[in-house]
Amino acid sequence: MNEYDQQFCVALERRDSEAICRLIHDFPALHQFEGEDGLILEILAYEWPDFLEVAFQAGLSPDACRERPIQTFLQGAAAEGDLHQLRLAIK
Repeated sequence: MNEYDQQFCVALERRDSEAICRLIHDFPALHQFEGEDGLILEILAYEWPDFLEVAFQAGLSPDACRERPIQTFLQGAAAEGDLHQLRLAIK
């Protein structure tokens, strides 16, 4: 885990939206971050779903995924029929 991945984890624990937005904007490689709990989108969707819209506005793509994705966040939301996450992803 590199420095900005660690910063993301700390900011998420603290619910520091400004720090998370800055990290998303300044470190595009963070968009493919995968921790013990999954990808950045999966983590945010589970840990702090109300923050997803802000994360997308900060530059996080709803299609951010692993290099060889099984499915993107957008595809997962559509497959699960999660209209709230689907609306956020295509907004």
